[in-house]
Amino acid sequence: MALAIKPRAQFKTRSSPLSGWQRGGVAVPALPASPVVAATPRYCAMFLAGFPAWAAARLQPELANKPFVVSWRGEMVALSPQAHALGIEQTWSLARVRSLHPDVLIRPQHPAQESVAWEQVLSHLVRLSPYVESIRPGLALLDLPRPEILEPLL
Repeated sequence: MALAIKPRAQFKTRSSPLSGWQRGGVAVPALPASPVVAATPRYCAMFLAGFPAWAAARLQPELANKPFVVSWRGEMVALSPQAHALGIEQTWSLARVRSLHPDVLIRPQHPAQESVAWEQVLSHLVRLSPYVESIRPGLALLDLPRPEILEPLL
C-alpha cells in the first residue's frame, strides 16, 4: 500500500496567529478582529458603616454633633463619629464606655427608626439606578446602567 503524498500547495498553513491562512503561497485575509470593549464594572455596593448611629443622628436631631453609642441588649452595635474621635472602639463594653467617658450618651437601638431611615436612603439610591437590592439596613447593591453617574459622588 503506497501513501499518496499531497503537494505542499494544497496544505493550509498559518504563519502566525494574527495573519490569515495561506494556500499555495496566496494569503487568504484573516477575519476582522472583534472590537475591543473596555470592561467597566457595572455593580456598586453601598455600605454605611455604623448605620444604626447614622440613622439615630438623622432621626433624633438632639444627637447631632454629640458623642453617643447605640446599644442592643447590653452590647454596643454602633457609635457616632464624635464618639469614635474620643477613642471609643466598637469592641468596648458599655460599662467601659460609661467608666471612661461618662459624658457619652448611650441610646437603645430602634429597628423601626432604622427602617424609616433606610427607606429614605433607598429612595435616593433609586435615582442613581432603577436596579437596587437592599441586603440589610446599611448595605445595598446597585446595577448601574452608566457607571459614570458615580463620578460626582466619589
